[in-house]
Amino acid sequence: MSRSTRRLYHVLEKAAWARTGTGNLAATAKIQEPPSSAVSVPSSKRIQDLSDGFKASQPAKWLHTSCKILLSDKMNSLAEGLNTEGASAPNDSKAESDTNADSSSSPPTARNPVSWLSFFLLLVTGAGLIFYYDLEKRQRIEAARRVVTEPKPGSAAGKAAIGGPFKLINHEGREITDKQFKGNWTLLYFGFTHCPDICPDELQKMVEAIDVIEKRDNLPITPVFISVDPERDSVEQIREYVKEFHPRLIGLTGSLDEIKQVARAYRVYYMKTEEEGLDYLVDHSIIMYLMDPKMEFVKFFGKNYDVNGLADGIITEIKNHKA
Repeated sequence: MSRSTRRLYHVLEKAAWARTGTGNLAATAKIQEPPSSAVSVPSSKRIQDLSDGFKASQPAKWLHTSCKILLSDKMNSLAEGLNTEGASAPNDSKAESDTNADSSSSPPTARNPVSWLSFFLLLVTGAGLIFYYDLEKRQRIEAARRVVTEPKPGSAAGKAAIGGPFKLINHEGREITDKQFKGNWTLLYFGFTHCPDICPDELQKMVEAIDVIEKRDNLPITPVFISVDPERDSVEQIREYVKEFHPRLIGLTGSLDEIKQVARAYRVYYMKTEEEGLDYLVDHSIIMYLMDPKMEFVKFFGKNYDVNGLADGIITEIKNHKA
């Protein structure tokens, strides 16, 4: 008997000893495998039976047969475990198994549907709030712009009720009223000095347009900037601001009530947004008002005009007014 055969023999002998309490593998009886139709016998008992019939001259055959017995016993144990798990289900699970069989053909659904649903609802709610805020803001601005073209009761049909008397402080610290602008064509713009981009762009466009008009048609027009942020736009702040655009640009400011009055007279919409102390922006109408030498409203020009378009529009209105 070879060394490896002898080692496997001792292993099997220990296994038989652990199962049956005996390790007799030295008998010389002839090896007989039980027929397949025989009653299932534990592998340890079958190996012990083989030991009783073992012949010293047939170790290889005994080892081969013993290994087959152990492998067969392992497979049977596995099959019995699977059958036991299948039989442990309740008898009334047939309907449930049919339902599972039907649903097995459909794609699997995502786990934790409540979490995904909550996330989706949160997104929808946030988008709805943003849309509502933007819509409300646009409606306010459009309402303010529509008022610009509405005629004042009792005035001539088609003539807008824009303008009126005011008393403010210019960038030199002197009191000024609307009467001091009479006799000249005036172009008004409402904004604030802390405006990051729109106000500087519009003021630059305004002063360039009046230079074009003056050079082309020799028509002097007075540019005026009125602040809608009197809390921060002091006389000094206005003075430093207007001198960056044009030497003839007049800056006006005043008290909260005075600014509110002139804004109402010219149908100007303005409102603080994103307020954090003195760090805030002011949402306002982006409109220039052309006033005739009587300080009566002629036409307004929106943001969609460029320099040449603004200059051409003002010249056209002036010529039509003189005719």
